[in-house]
Amino acid sequence: GTGLNDGFEPSVGLYVDNIYMGRQSYLNDALMDIEMVELLRGPQGTLFGKNTIGGAVSITSAKPTDDFQYNLGAEYTFDGVKQYDLTGIVSGPLGEKVRGRLAGISRTIDEGYVDNLYYGITAPELEEYAIRGTLEFDITDRTTLTTRVDYGDFDLSSQPFSVIEPGPLAAFGVVSSYNQTQIGSQNPALDMGSAGTLTGETMEVAATLEHELDTGVFTAIAAYSEYDFQRLCDCDFSLLDLVRFDDSEDFSQTSLELRYTSDLGGKFEYIAGAYFQTSELLADGLTQFNVRGTGTEAAVDTLLNAGCQAAVAAGADAAGNRSCILYGLISGFDGTALAYTDFGQLATLDQTDDLWAVFAQGTYDFTDQWALTVGLRYSDQEKKAKQSVFPVDFGTRTRNDFFGNDAAWGAFGAPSPFFGLAEAQIHEFTEDDLNRSEGSFTWSANLQYKPTPDAMVYASAATGFKAGGFNSFAFSTDPDEAEYEEEKATGFEVGGKFTLLDGAAELNVAAFHTEFDDIQTALFTGSTSFIVQNAAKATSKGLEIDGRWAATDTLTVNGSLGYVDFSFDEFPNAGCTVAQLLQFRQDTSNPLATVQTCSQAEINDLAGRPSEHTPEWSAVLGLQHDWNDILPGYNLTSYLDVAYQGEQYRQADLDPISLQGAFTKVNLTAIFAPESGNWDLALIGKNIFDEETFSYANDTPLVDTAFQFIPDRPRTIAVRFRLKN
Repeated sequence: GTGLNDGFEPSVGLYVDNIYMGRQSYLNDALMDIEMVELLRGPQGTLFGKNTIGGAVSITSAKPTDDFQYNLGAEYTFDGVKQYDLTGIVSGPLGEKVRGRLAGISRTIDEGYVDNLYYGITAPELEEYAIRGTLEFDITDRTTLTTRVDYGDFDLSSQPFSVIEPGPLAAFGVVSSYNQTQIGSQNPALDMGSAGTLTGETMEVAATLEHELDTGVFTAIAAYSEYDFQRLCDCDFSLLDLVRFDDSEDFSQTSLELRYTSDLGGKFEYIAGAYFQTSELLADGLTQFNVRGTGTEAAVDTLLNAGCQAAVAAGADAAGNRSCILYGLISGFDGTALAYTDFGQLATLDQTDDLWAVFAQGTYDFTDQWALTVGLRYSDQEKKAKQSVFPVDFGTRTRNDFFGNDAAWGAFGAPSPFFGLAEAQIHEFTEDDLNRSEGSFTWSANLQYKPTPDAMVYASAATGFKAGGFNSFAFSTDPDEAEYEEEKATGFEVGGKFTLLDGAAELNVAAFHTEFDDIQTALFTGSTSFIVQNAAKATSKGLEIDGRWAATDTLTVNGSLGYVDFSFDEFPNAGCTVAQLLQFRQDTSNPLATVQTCSQAEINDLAGRPSEHTPEWSAVLGLQHDWNDILPGYNLTSYLDVAYQGEQYRQADLDPISLQGAFTKVNLTAIFAPESGNWDLALIGKNIFDEETFSYANDTPLVDTAFQFIPDRPRTIAVRFRLKN
């Protein structure tokens, strides 16, 4: 897991045509028109050295072809969602020494699977497209230049949020549902017409030069990319008018890699090179607090007053009740110049990142059976940042420090609105406050033994790191709280790869043990902020088995089984669950205690516990059946996939509300095509037994014991037609 903070870099590195992509949002466009995907597990600290602490996803895009080719497809999903997908690929020669390829996708979701009862719309609703152009030039018989330009645009006008546990929101008619939501606002500054939106675009220009020498190949890869998004969120996730959160991110990256690869087939093979990268990140987050309701609005004061009255009616002492205290604070200054009113909070992070690295890896074949591979990389990285938080007038970005004047309210023994509700203090950190430089050596070693031509066993070890950085949502005046250190990993693996049954089957087995130090975590405070820290040590160990078997000429079986024992060795100050926080307030007789103070008291010590999104067991079984001549001259190919995942938490504090139970999902596809293969017609069913699951859950800001979540897609059925030569 990468963690919820704009300053974090991906824990799993994404590479497209050997180019590191600094944000995983590039992945959507990268999956268009692919030639190959490689999944590299565990630390990859040598050839894929940029923050690959948990593995790497390496995608190779399809290249221009020597002959004319095309592939056109249209897919319509009519059950579960209403979705239209169009794809198009054209490739071929443009001259004697020039080849080109053009690919594009377009996706529209007109009707989603979560009904918004407030606005009368569905979620998600989406418009997106992407296009890629590739040119390949034969400069000489030994030199090839490949250029690529990608552009993508997406507009998610409605997000599929719902409520899994309403808590106090139940008094306002909010219910738990996988397919309905009541998210909406009547306050004009909070209203966005849906549960939330997400828009953005990506662009990349890349060039790869390959030159064959007498003893190897020299490669130079240069790239420039941009990514930006804007997100709007009704972040009380209800029909109340409490809070809205708008955030945006602008990211750009320039990189250059130079490497030399020796000829293959010799007793000693090697690769060596250098890598340079610079990037800029500008992120901001605007939170609007609707403190005082007007008319029929249910604002923060409405929620607190209702909670206070309910508590008093149940016999609670108003003087010790959190809702009563906060409602009294909001209303206590009415009629004075310090009266609490609506306001906003703006947090910004402006960061630059410069990196250079050198690397080398070599393989020596001692005999036809034994080989040793050793790699080493040194990386030097410098980051500088400016980070600020200050209050703004409600519904605007106009700075107004009055809301954060702690001295004015402090004279009466009360916190300012900015500190009391937003948990923030006005500050502006400069690059003199936030700058860091770190150098890291990472290494890898792999020993292989081939007892027979059909078997290979190995033992490997590798290290990786994930760079430190700065918290985009640092809310205090202490610059140390805005910085976090690098995360490190050391992994060990033993395994084997085997060909069986005279080539009819393959089996891969791997056992692994990985140790993590200084894990970067983002602690949600329960209000609107995150505390970022290096909080833990952990060990992940387990076993993975996968294989394929051509059972008959027409039936192929594939499967995998994974067992993961992940546990924190140390994590004393994890974020408290809401139940722990409520108990902590009671035990300390402090109804205003926050998640921060509960965490500092080490109430939620996760030593010996797993992390989120980590099932202990997972398995997949796949069947492919080819029915030739189902009709004269026509074939039918069917695919059945059965995927199981054990129970797993969806929230870092391991709150029981966020526990997703074990589940099994089944997908079934049937493809009808002529023997010529120039067209096919498919019926595609996903999650055909309509299993209800969710992939995200979290505490609802400002509303203790309420949780929002994102339900996964229900059963979907689609029909697809493709035409190709």
